This record gives sequence, structure tokens and C-alpha cells, in this order.
Amino acid sequence: MEQFFGSVNTFYRTIRIHGKKRLGVCTNKVVPFTLSASVLEWVDGTLPLGEYLIRRNGGAHGRYGLGDWSFLRCREHMTNEKDKCKAFHGVSENFRLDWFGK
Repeated sequence: MEQFFGSVNTFYRTIRIHGKKRLGVCTNKVVPFTLSASVLEWVDGTLPLGEYLIRRNGGAHGRYGLGDWSFLRCREHMTNEKDKCKAFHGVSENFRLDWFGK
């Protein structure tokens, strides 16, 4: 995607839009390790998704997933249950994600 965004920025530099600011897409540096793993440069003022969802002040899940199990409760359930399939179904019934994006 970063390569695509770079191409879009190159295209935007070649066109003139009367009365408009110069257009551009923000890009970040990415260092690929394998086809499925890479490192993205740190962006100031951002918050990791995991921290947003579950950690900081109860996270988004704590605010919007009222009545659901906490992240720690889900982890404990998965750890303590020998039948992992059964444990996963238990977590799925008590830790919903359907609120996400509403």
C-alpha cells in the first residue's frame, strides 16, 4: 500500500488543480522482513490498536462492550480450559465485537 500511496503522490505532483491546495497522501516508512511481516515507522501522537481497544481506561471495549467479559477474563478462560475449541466458543459468546464500528 505504501508503494501505491507513493505512486498516487507522484501523480498528484504532475497535475494542477486550480485554486486547490496541493494534494497528497501521508505515507510512512515500511521495512519488510518477509512477505507477511514488516515494521512500520513510529508515528507521533498515535496509540496502538490493542491499547485503544482493551487497555487504556477500560479501552473501547470497556466503553462500548458493556456486559461483555474483560480481556483478562477471556485470557484466563482460554488458559484454564483444556478444550480450546470449547473455550473459544465461550469467549466468543461473552466478548462480542459487533459493537465495533457503530
